[in-house]
Amino acid sequence: MRILIDADGVMVEFVSMFLTHLHYVTGRKHTVDEITDFHFETCICTPEEGNQVWARIAEQEGAVLELRPYEGVERALQLLRLDHELVCVTSPQWGTRWAEERYHWLVKHGFNKQHIVFASNKALVQGDVLIEDSPSNLESWLAAHPHGNGVLIAQPWNQKKQSEGPWLTVPSLLHYAEMLMR
Repeated sequence: MRILIDADGVMVEFVSMFLTHLHYVTGRKHTVDEITDFHFETCICTPEEGNQVWARIAEQEGAVLELRPYEGVERALQLLRLDHELVCVTSPQWGTRWAEERYHWLVKHGFNKQHIVFASNKALVQGDVLIEDSPSNLESWLAAHPHGNGVLIAQPWNQKKQSEGPWLTVPSLLHYAEMLMR
């Protein structure tokens, strides 16, 4: 089975970096639990502040390379690779540095270049399963791949839609990997 896996919000914990830069830009401190929408700018900052944060992140050399995987991700990838083909499908965020560093981060975590796809429109990528933290990405992918299966990783920013779609919602990538092993 070919399993497509998003990076940010599924394997990669990037929100802490965003919140650190938001504090620098605005002087306000926020927590991950305050992010109640996939578009952070609708709940913890203005669009202008969000753009300033993303610009700072894009300018910071090494920012993506320093991001940590969520707890259990390494084990989840190990389990999933036993019986499945894994392809990381990630959006090429915020400029060439982001994409280049994301590529190196993924290689460091066991993906080879043939299994890394940068795509803003994930519906263009063929697979049996898409694992995402964005309900709208799952909706468009499932519409394009009606025989595919969607898996939503539960996050504070998607909690309003966790039970709305035709997907399985799980607390973590490791939880999903362990489900498949049963």
